[in-house]
Amino acid sequence: MRRGIPDTLCYLRLIGQDGAEAMAASTIYRYAPKVFLAPAWRAIYATDAERKQSWEEAVRTSELMARVYGECGYHVLELPLCSPEERADFILYSSVR
Repeated sequence: MRRGIPDTLCYLRLIGQDGAEAMAASTIYRYAPKVFLAPAWRAIYATDAERKQSWEEAVRTSELMARVYGECGYHVLELPLCSPEERADFILYSSVR
């Protein structure tokens, strides 16, 4: 799985690193200004071979991810906790606004 620069900054902070280089890089290498974030969702959360975080860690990561993207100058839109079709509609509607 590939991660963006703000994602890397978030994970560095989670392990107690300052991530100054990643923050500097985030000002140079930009993405679209609107970012869609899938928050931690208790009803569907499960661990597996790839997803090893506890529920508490997942919540902390989700909250920090939103904060970091905001600090990097992105407009964070949190996906609603609903069906895939409703999420797709939310993304499509939010993309044209």
